[in-house]
Amino acid sequence: MAGQCTPEGRDFKELQEEELWELINDNRHKISLDVRPCRVIPYLRQARVLTEVDEDEILTSHKLSNRSMRTSYMLDLLRTQGRNGAVALLDCLMIHYPTLYTQVTGRKPSIEPSRFSGLIKYSELTEYLVRAVTGMQRSCRRLAQRPVA
Repeated sequence: MAGQCTPEGRDFKELQEEELWELINDNRHKISLDVRPCRVIPYLRQARVLTEVDEDEILTSHKLSNRSMRTSYMLDLLRTQGRNGAVALLDCLMIHYPTLYTQVTGRKPSIEPSRFSGLIKYSELTEYLVRAVTGMQRSCRRLAQRPVA
């Protein structure tokens, strides 16, 4: 399924838990290299598949010495959440990493509200996206104001 990119076929929300985790685990190396936990944790917390304790452990544990290890550990924590963890991760990839989402699922990302899992209410999703865009705009402004060395 991940090799082909077609809009038709089964949506990831129709897949069983094991099929979802198989998709994710088949692409675990790529996800671990590309995904930044600090970028996706706010969505995963809002979807209630990670807790504040999980976030703190992922981001500050001295046992996790690099970003790939942090992301891999985050995937392990999401696995304990079963189907909801997989669906929330894929929703998050659809928003933040559309190219990676396409590689994992074989489908192009969609921003239609009906395409999201329902783990997060549409109003909360809108609020999350507004905060994410605002944060990105602030970061861009700060970068633009930095003196060039």
